[in-house]
Amino acid sequence: MFSIIVFLGRYKNEAIAKKFFNKLSNLIQQQKNIEIIFIVEGKEEFLLNIIQNFQEKNLDVFVKFIYISKRISFDKIMLNINKLITNDYFFILDNSITMDNKSLNTLSKILKNNELDILEFRPEFSKILKWKPIDRLEQNKINKKLEINKNESVIAFTFPFIYNKVISSDLLDKTLKMNVIENNNDSSIFFSSLIYLLFLEASKYFYLPETLSNIEIIEEDIPNFNKLIQQWNSIQSIFKEKNKFVKEINYAKFFYLKIIICSLLSNNSILNLIKAKNNLIQKKYCDKLKQIKKDEFLHFELENSYMIMNNSKEVQLLKTFYPISKWNKIFKELEK
Repeated sequence: MFSIIVFLGRYKNEAIAKKFFNKLSNLIQQQKNIEIIFIVEGKEEFLLNIIQNFQEKNLDVFVKFIYISKRISFDKIMLNINKLITNDYFFILDNSITMDNKSLNTLSKILKNNELDILEFRPEFSKILKWKPIDRLEQNKINKKLEINKNESVIAFTFPFIYNKVISSDLLDKTLKMNVIENNNDSSIFFSSLIYLLFLEASKYFYLPETLSNIEIIEEDIPNFNKLIQQWNSIQSIFKEKNKFVKEINYAKFFYLKIIICSLLSNNSILNLIKAKNNLIQKKYCDKLKQIKKDEFLHFELENSYMIMNNSKEVQLLKTFYPISKWNKIFKELEK
């Protein structure tokens, strides 16, 4: 049923890599028709030996791998992966493998009972970025199969990450055939336009209000802060051209730029990972937000129905222009 995509570029230490593969073996025990696609950065000999050993111990698992260069973008990787996926659904495994066999069984049961394009579960972040978010989707739309065309809010309120989604391989193929994925090196696993473009072709969606794994952010996951606004403008243009879900994608944009990114830039550990000077990158981004507020946000706040009809804590945060000194408070306002 599942194709599991595993990024191995982060494993430069043999002992740590072996622990990872032991966890992976435990995860897939008693699972049928599992396919694992390893994304290998470089050609570390010890890593290839571990993959071979893993394959020998798990003969009923279909193992594939592709080599990538360090500079290749996440979107380009997905273009290559699409050619390898043979199962009906795939997901990207978080590098800490906090998901367990019970979680896989939960996902399998939902997918057997519901034909879906996207199955999303509540994300949770650990280690350097700690966040246990509250569910964003309306309570009457949780834990049930939804037709996206009749429940457009799922696009506004989806969490803007790919680690917490199980995706139909047919949907990925249809989305990539739209030729809307930009040929750039700026997308990352933590932010890719693909997350939202999938919804243009998707029709059936399910949100599970459970945390099935913890996401651990590393350097390679962090988006290019300088290019984010440009990327979002491109996404908006595509949705506008398709004349679909325009108000939803506008809401999603401001949630990401004002909630997610401000919170990331308040985290000293993340700034240290990318070797950024705190004051400089924060001030530069704050100046960009001020310009967006002037150019777009005031209009958005007055006319977007998600801003007008909803008085949630999330909307209140979006309406507030926080100074840099309070960015570290934002995630705490949206926690369980």
